[in-house]
Amino acid sequence: MKWDEIDFIQELTLTSEAYDGKVGRWWGQQTNDRFHAHAYSNIANYVRSFLQNNPSLIIDYACGPGNLLLRLPELFPDCRFIGIDVSALMLRLAKKRLARLGTNPSGQIRLIKTELPDFTLPRGKASVVIFCFPQILWGSDQKRYDENGYRHEKDTEVAKFLAAPRKPNAKDKRISGDAQMLLNSLLGGKVVSRNFRGLLKRGGICVRVEYAKAEREKLTELEQYRLAFEEGSLETSMNGRKAEKLFDFISSTYFPSKVMEDVYYQTKDETDRKGGYSITMLEAV
Repeated sequence: MKWDEIDFIQELTLTSEAYDGKVGRWWGQQTNDRFHAHAYSNIANYVRSFLQNNPSLIIDYACGPGNLLLRLPELFPDCRFIGIDVSALMLRLAKKRLARLGTNPSGQIRLIKTELPDFTLPRGKASVVIFCFPQILWGSDQKRYDENGYRHEKDTEVAKFLAAPRKPNAKDKRISGDAQMLLNSLLGGKVVSRNFRGLLKRGGICVRVEYAKAEREKLTELEQYRLAFEEGSLETSMNGRKAEKLFDFISSTYFPSKVMEDVYYQTKDETDRKGGYSITMLEAV
């Protein structure tokens, strides 16, 4: 499935079903090219070098077709892994890849199909949660978001302040966008981060691997505040209010990479062709 054969706007309105159809078939092919192979190997090695202690359980959240799960067991031979994803197609691809490469001979890896975010999963068990090149598509169950912090009073007020329209700034395109859409994105992202925190032990590590156009410190101050809010690491008061804190920020490292074109294929925006990805480390408080 070629990217230019897909109407991503239309397909992604199908929410979670998108990754069981055209978008899922495209993503399964896309992640097999040499640029993604290099990125996933780099991410796995980066996580291994960062963790001083051997984790007992790593959760690959929105694991897709298993690109990280193929690489991590060799680096963490005594660790258990759980890959969770909403897409049956993605998990079938992951299962086939693991079987073909003999990566899971002793049942070290467990795959679970579930709506995301999922607050029914066992709490406080994981040493590490990895969120790699995410595309969390909202389901139709708004109640699930509302019950897990979407309408958290302090967070809502902080998010409204961060999403409020401001004067256009060439360095921050999102400022001039739809404020309500941005507000929904901030609050929805924070709910997902709250799911990560629930899965982790206190002191556990959340690894966020996300498309980026530049180093974190080169973002505008407002962009950094928004990013920290979604992560649950925002410490600064916004308009006299503090958001709920879930994580301590540890570090963020940027890697130029052609995987950024994944974004361009979906947006058709030429400015989305250049960039790479960032690996951000957060510690659960």
